[in-house]
Amino acid sequence: MNPLKTRSQSLKLMGPANGSAGSCRSGLPSIVVGRVLHHATRQKIEFVNLTDVVDEAIGESGISDGMALVQSLHSTAAVFVNEWQDALLNDFRTLVEQVVYGDASWMHNDPR
Repeated sequence: MNPLKTRSQSLKLMGPANGSAGSCRSGLPSIVVGRVLHHATRQKIEFVNLTDVVDEAIGESGISDGMALVQSLHSTAAVFVNEWQDALLNDFRTLVEQVVYGDASWMHNDPR
């Protein structure tokens, strides 16, 4: 079961002057498809491989030429782009654990 819940919507961009569809190449409409992924983590440091979910969203969009933007909408999350390699992820987890102390009194955790 995929723990990522998704919601999609698409938007066809219109040209500024004549109401015609804008284009990135002559004759092709500019289309933006947005999808919000929600994922609840279970650990303080957790890596989630989004490759299949992003690939599926691209396939469902019907767009075959363009770009995909993946971003975090939360301050305590990050998007890390690299191949999924266990040794690399272990090294990265060790680095984060050495730099970010879990028991520190971080200001963003203070409700005042």
